[in-house]
Amino acid sequence: MTPRRAIKALIAFLAILSLQSLLPSCTFAQAFLPQRGEGNFSISYQNLFLRDHFDSSGARSDVGHIQIHSMLQDVDYGLTGKVAVRLSLPWVISKYDGSATNYRFAHVNAQNTDNGSYHNTLQDFKLSVRYNLRARPFLVTPIIEGVIPSHHYEQFAHSTPGADLWEMRLGVGVGRGGLGSLLPMGYFQAEYKYAIVQKHLDIRPNRSIVRSQFGYIIKRVNLAATKTLQMTHSGLGFDFVDFPASTRFEVPPGERWYRHAQISKNSFLTLGFQVGFPLTPSVDFTGAYLTDVWGINGHALNRGLVFSVNYNFRTRRYENRTLTAQACDIYCRKCQEIFREPNAVNQTLGMR
Repeated sequence: MTPRRAIKALIAFLAILSLQSLLPSCTFAQAFLPQRGEGNFSISYQNLFLRDHFDSSGARSDVGHIQIHSMLQDVDYGLTGKVAVRLSLPWVISKYDGSATNYRFAHVNAQNTDNGSYHNTLQDFKLSVRYNLRARPFLVTPIIEGVIPSHHYEQFAHSTPGADLWEMRLGVGVGRGGLGSLLPMGYFQAEYKYAIVQKHLDIRPNRSIVRSQFGYIIKRVNLAATKTLQMTHSGLGFDFVDFPASTRFEVPPGERWYRHAQISKNSFLTLGFQVGFPLTPSVDFTGAYLTDVWGINGHALNRGLVFSVNYNFRTRRYENRTLTAQACDIYCRKCQEIFREPNAVNQTLGMR
């Protein structure tokens, strides 16, 4: 194999680590908590097409296409007025088409997976706990989150469902509903998480994840722009020092080559736009479009389409809170969470 083909093949395969981060939900809504006894159950269908791959300089190359269909189940529930728990699990169907470029890897694991057919499996559980620390002048919500593979799945192929890595994420979300008299129905939220990632070969590719969202509700329509930035702080880059050409196509692969997708330094910036509207007061629908505008050492998300249906439910433990004046006419229960008045405890904390 020529050096050029070896380079392109490695670019394609380094992208595996980013698959887990390419399974977004339509709204992350981490700063705003459901009330005690209230919850949201969401099902999202995600259609992701990855045509290009980023190298270590951010340049794009077409080295085979990956098509991903996934179904994400997500439950968010308010234990109290200040504490909520969230659990999600995606089911991933993916395939790699490298027939035009023939960048499949000469190993039985990769060839059985990257055979041009779809393969499906469950991916990783994601469990988070959020605590509303204060509500004035904006919400401040610390977050602790765990990412746990549902089972041991193959990660040495182009179209693997994920990276098969455990993670612990610590962070904080901020948000506010109602942005003054000029944007009374506007809202924003942002979150930062630091991910402590499972170690392989004494390499722990920890990373920062920053998400933000700005939205505005016009009558019954919720419009929002979103941004996701991932910056990996450690790990191996794409060069012949970290991955010599002589080791890239060994059969069986060496340990570093077999694990290279789990220990690579992958970063990206994804921008998106979403539109949501209620079907009933307790059921709403959201559609979103996503694309990567920058990245290194990973897949480039050329087109992401996400369609989500959310059901807001209330148990006997439900504890209602007053809506702000501008939100009284909001039809969707989930959108009302953004504009609820803080309870007495939160008001006291907010004035300190």
